[in-house]
Amino acid sequence: MLLTYTNARQVYKAFQKLDFLAVADLFMTPTAALADVVFPAAGFLECDSVVAPPYYPIAQVQQQVARVDGCYSDFDIINGLAQRLNLGKHFWESEIDSLNDILKPIGITFEEFRNIAVLEGSKEYRKHEKDGFATPSKKVELFSDRLAEWGFDPLPAYRELAETPFSEPERTEEYPFVLTSWKSGLFRHSSGRQISRLRKAHPEPTVWLHPEAAKAHGIADNDWVFVETRRGQIRQKARLTSRIDPRVAGVDYGWWFPEKDPEEMYGWAESNINMLTDDAAPYGRELGTPNLRGFFCKVRKA
Repeated sequence: MLLTYTNARQVYKAFQKLDFLAVADLFMTPTAALADVVFPAAGFLECDSVVAPPYYPIAQVQQQVARVDGCYSDFDIINGLAQRLNLGKHFWESEIDSLNDILKPIGITFEEFRNIAVLEGSKEYRKHEKDGFATPSKKVELFSDRLAEWGFDPLPAYRELAETPFSEPERTEEYPFVLTSWKSGLFRHSSGRQISRLRKAHPEPTVWLHPEAAKAHGIADNDWVFVETRRGQIRQKARLTSRIDPRVAGVDYGWWFPEKDPEEMYGWAESNINMLTDDAAPYGRELGTPNLRGFFCKVRKA
């Protein structure tokens, strides 16, 4: 959470005010380093489960291959806590009981599902011709009456963000870049930085700059630089590419350093892009989301 939530400094302060914090994870992380208790979680190869991906009409079996001593599945942790809090009547005696309950509507047990392996639903094409779409009119709605009723724009409408060259042109000299970010294909969100093969391919947090823009600010390829917004400052390594707009800085996401001291929470704030983001208004009107990218920043040689 210290890496993935906006305004990471505020998240840290909130954790510090808790009376008690428990974290379940596969590895020690900056958030786990703050915890009073860390539950060593089991990975997916250590658990039996019924997997139903949202993008396929299918259910498939997940079978335990091994279990590292002292590691617990989500079921073990949650069910164990429930039993100790006298809430056991709302849960199950065993993990297999819970899986049997999931499969009960189709009349099989999990032991039977082990041999079946995959349950595939039937596909129906052009279903909209019979039932329509999931809208009030049952049609494709370019103009949304439902959004209008809720007080939102019924048609897509662009609203300029705060802290951009268009909303605050007077700040462009102080903050000459617009910050954006994307997730590396080598890592999944903030995880994987402790895996040596992945780190060898992507060893350091990287900010991408256009060669002309970097030269104008005295920055060379592979220089360590500071990226700064009104919220804070982080340190990343500059990489130059002509594939990015000269006005834009592409800042790496999800960075911490498992090789550093847990007492320092693995350098959680050093290169963390969410030291630069904010959780304050203005929010996205329809979903209430904070702004994660597309705002002013400056980049200078460290």
